[in-house]
Amino acid sequence: MQKIGTTLKKVRMAQNLTQKNIIGEDLARSTLEKIENGKRNPSYDKITLICEKLNTSLPELIYIHNDYQLTEKETLIHDFKNLRHSLLPKPLEALLLKINKYLLIHNDRQIVELKAVIEAMIIFNETQNFSDSIDTVKFIWERLEKLDDWLEFDILILSHLFFIFEVDTAKYIIQRLLVQIKKYSLYRHHYRLEMGLMINIATFFRHSYEILEAEVFIDKGIELAQKNENTIVELIGRYKKSEILYVKGFEKEANKEYKDIVNILKLLNKQYIYQDMEKDWNELILNIEKYRN
Repeated sequence: MQKIGTTLKKVRMAQNLTQKNIIGEDLARSTLEKIENGKRNPSYDKITLICEKLNTSLPELIYIHNDYQLTEKETLIHDFKNLRHSLLPKPLEALLLKINKYLLIHNDRQIVELKAVIEAMIIFNETQNFSDSIDTVKFIWERLEKLDDWLEFDILILSHLFFIFEVDTAKYIIQRLLVQIKKYSLYRHHYRLEMGLMINIATFFRHSYEILEAEVFIDKGIELAQKNENTIVELIGRYKKSEILYVKGFEKEANKEYKDIVNILKLLNKQYIYQDMEKDWNELILNIEKYRN
């Protein structure tokens, strides 16, 4: 692979900038020449300084350096994020296959943890019992429980597995997630991370028969979905609101909203989503007293 200095030169020339346009008191011409010619690896301070002068960011530079593609690891994480709320076996198994192939060559803790989360999802698909998945992922929580600060990846992982744990542990993880995610409020694509977390928290309270506790998180999820024009997540949030409406006793209004949402999803050909909703709706009605007590 070409050196990062070659990419810096490529970006500079693409913008019709000369070395004279870039150098200054904080960057000597001899230093820039050595970096661009691959004779010197830039420090973090130097590479961020040059990026600023080139009107680009370090993540964009890395993306260009990788021939306008994500790295293999970034692709795996990207594919995981794009699973959204799907628990369909085929996408999960396809991603697991890619991860296993990657781990044959790379010793990567984050991807090992990603693999564990996907395996837990597959186990849940087969058993419909979250407790069967705990042994697969508990090592992740054992690591993160000891840390004061979590990275974006840690928040992503925990957002997809906290509800597997017993109720008290899950609630404790939720409290910490809500604190940690605030630190990333200005970070790129933060809304996607927070939006998914809000919906997952709401789902947890629903399955714990504490559905009214979910309302504030559903409202936040819907707000983020509307702000970012994410129709599917907005519909999922609206469905969850219709469940709460039903539990509160507004059964006629709730039924109408539920049917409207399912019809929209049918038009969008989102079969796996509306079929899950139909199962959840029937379960809610069958066990309504549990949700109201």
